[in-house]
Amino acid sequence: IINSTVAHQENINHFDIEQLQIRLRHKLSGQKFILVLDDIWNDDRAKWIELSDLINVGAVESKIIVTTRSNSIASMMGTVPSYVLEGLSPENCLSLFVKWAFKNGEEEKYSNLVEIGKEIVRKCAGVPLAVKTLGSSLFSKYDLNKWIFIRNHEIWKLEQKKEVMMKNHRI
Repeated sequence: IINSTVAHQENINHFDIEQLQIRLRHKLSGQKFILVLDDIWNDDRAKWIELSDLINVGAVESKIIVTTRSNSIASMMGTVPSYVLEGLSPENCLSLFVKWAFKNGEEEKYSNLVEIGKEIVRKCAGVPLAVKTLGSSLFSKYDLNKWIFIRNHEIWKLEQKKEVMMKNHRI
């Protein structure tokens, strides 16, 4: 957005924050826009108010869409009720995992791997990106030890610790 306000000979890297804010405010002033702020983790209300003041110069029809995994951040930003995405069901997770981990119909030959896949999928807690990523990483790998390695990897423990830490310390 700011780049569109700059003449060809100007370099925005030399602008200070105030100059950038003035240009952004001028560019958005009275304009109708949709701004998507994806995967927001900063729960500093003062920073949100500062950003809100900066961009609330657009037309009334302008919209800001915020995605976050944190309910507290969503409620802090929201003027409308949050839309909470539910995770995939265990059945849909397994179906997605199988789609990415095996060639079509191949899973029938490797029921032992599918069983380990069920355990991996359960650890993904319904998050489609995690399911797809892990399924893809195991695609056409039929070594039982590789599947067991993924299932038992320490990363699962780190994710559990991170979740507890974030809840307890609001990081």
